[in-house]
Amino acid sequence: MLNAHNGVVMPGHWEGGLIKGMNNASAVGTLVELSTGYLILAKMNGASGSLH
Repeated sequence: MLNAHNGVVMPGHWEGGLIKGMNNASAVGTLVELSTGYLILAKMNGASGSLH
């Protein structure tokens, strides 16, 4: 079966990413369902990696 690694996307396959703002002051998490292009964005309280 073909998959995203060789150019064809399987239904239900999600990929995520992180968009970081200047000085890690803000961040947005992204999730994309690759076969439909459905996108979920999640606002985060910074991207420093700190738990506080």
